[in-house]
Amino acid sequence: MKDILLCSDFYPMIGGAHHWLYNVYSRWPSQVTVFAGSPPNNDSDAIEQQRVFDAENHGSLSIHRIELSFPDINILSFTFWKRLLNAVRSISSEAGNDEATLNCLRAFPDGIMGLAWKSLSPRKRKIVTFAHGEEIGIASSSRQLKILSYWVYKISTLVIANSMNTERLVHSLVPSAQTTVIHPGVTPADFSFSEEELERGRSFYGFTQNDIVLVTVGRMEIRKNHGSVLNAMRHLLDSGIQLKYLIVGGGEEEQRLRIMVKNLGIEWAVKFTGFLPNRERSLAMAAADIHIMPSINHDRMFEGFGIVFIEAAAAGIPSIAGNTGGQAEAVLDRKTGLVIDGANVDAIVGAIKQLAENRRLRRALGEAGRQWAMAHEWTSIAGKTAQKIRHAAGK
Repeated sequence: MKDILLCSDFYPMIGGAHHWLYNVYSRWPSQVTVFAGSPPNNDSDAIEQQRVFDAENHGSLSIHRIELSFPDINILSFTFWKRLLNAVRSISSEAGNDEATLNCLRAFPDGIMGLAWKSLSPRKRKIVTFAHGEEIGIASSSRQLKILSYWVYKISTLVIANSMNTERLVHSLVPSAQTTVIHPGVTPADFSFSEEELERGRSFYGFTQNDIVLVTVGRMEIRKNHGSVLNAMRHLLDSGIQLKYLIVGGGEEEQRLRIMVKNLGIEWAVKFTGFLPNRERSLAMAAADIHIMPSINHDRMFEGFGIVFIEAAAAGIPSIAGNTGGQAEAVLDRKTGLVIDGANVDAIVGAIKQLAENRRLRRALGEAGRQWAMAHEWTSIAGKTAQKIRHAAGK
């Protein structure tokens, strides 16, 4: 049976969903053909990054770029159907008449293409769909998306959810869906640094050994709740706790957060790094004392799981997470970190204060986190995924 991976967007674009599937299928026991979309033709920098990425060795993956852009999913649109059918032809040419499994990044647009692809040979073709949580909330805002998502999940041989919370959302839409929960993983060795490297990482940003360094790694979005962390910092700095805050990444909230830092008068305590290459990003995490991302629900967006929490565990530092979505599955409360109400600034203040003032607790949570991360090593996750899919397919 052929294995095909369908990603309307893909690496080098960075996102939790892409990171998850890349790390699973690049370790697959047999070759996997990836059909992936490309950036817009007018984005020369992104096109060059893609060219360099595609030329590298990606384990089991053989990457093919095709037109997979769907600006508007509308079953009444001729343009939508034209793009859909062109994509299905490309995928079908790879599968031929053989039995094949199409592994879809998410329910839409990938799973919708999967429905059309499977309909051409229902007995020989199977669909596996990954569920991340947010897309189910988005689908509820559109009658078309809700109906299409229903049929994607219903017809899928298996729906792989990133958390039990996401699995519950799938079942709220399709009670009969065949589901399993597999948490995303991590490569623990990526977060292993010498004491000298950690010290150099702290000093690069002007942090001393006496500073308690908070770090948030991720896109700056309202739901990631950077703003509440900044408000909590102002309160804690006033109380005399020697805090610094490292914000890693970019995003639409960056300008607002920079203004907020200035208005709070804490520019000296907050560093914005922008985008960092993988090794520098891992070092920024490992050189900190506490990882903090108390995400909240915003509109229909929420944290489906949070790979970054497993990465913090691999780095040996405790996390402060919110209690919405799948965060409480990524961070074990009072075992690998603290799970709180991210919408309550007082709760954030209390959690930071508790960890900042108790080095022994930070160390205990960090050590437990390393063990938690080892249980989520990518090779193990890839093997578990292959086993679950084979079982669902009756192989």
